[in-house]
Amino acid sequence: MPIKRPDLRLLRRFRRSRRGIAALEFALLSPLLVLLLLGSTEVTHLIWASGRLNATTASVGNVLTQERTLTNASFGEIVGSSPTVMAPYGNASLKFQVISAVACYQAGAPTTPIYVVSWSRGWDGAQANSASYLGQTGQYPVATRLNSTDLSHLLAGMALPPGDSVIIVRGEFTYEPKSGLVMGGLLAGSSVRHMKKYVTYQPRIARRLYFEGVESNPQKTCETGLLMEG
Repeated sequence: MPIKRPDLRLLRRFRRSRRGIAALEFALLSPLLVLLLLGSTEVTHLIWASGRLNATTASVGNVLTQERTLTNASFGEIVGSSPTVMAPYGNASLKFQVISAVACYQAGAPTTPIYVVSWSRGWDGAQANSASYLGQTGQYPVATRLNSTDLSHLLAGMALPPGDSVIIVRGEFTYEPKSGLVMGGLLAGSSVRHMKKYVTYQPRIARRLYFEGVESNPQKTCETGLLMEG
């Protein structure tokens, strides 16, 4: 039985055919396009979350400094409303540290203030759902000099009159990516971001924003701070 020779015309036609090229190109490029789409979405959410944290931190400072005196209950109520501003992002990792720093002056340095902590309070969103949680003592002890902390850059160039205070609010939030299934979650871990935002306000009603039960003798704060200087 004679062997059939290949039809060269059919081979030439197959070689010149362009059918399926678009589908092949799409199959090769679609994974990259999907990653680019998800990546841009994550970047957008990251920017939005950063903006919400900035707005929330500013709102907390703005409302606090419109008070004359704070209590544990009023502090918890004001800062506890922050998840509403932070929405729609999760609130379990939302935290705040609020510090009241008083301008103190040493003899011989009348224009260079030493900012000393008069009170410090914290708030943790992970505990906010507890009916008994109103806030907690902040991590900055009373009479600690802020010039030696990571907040000193916020006070650079600020020269308040002796005894005046400035309120510093630090907001923290851990952003977790929305596309946790991308590449089996490999990209998710690299997208986690711990954000920090700082704002400073001066009290609106009085020179000092007092915290009930903490600043029984405000002048002692400066005296202790200056003694710490040695």
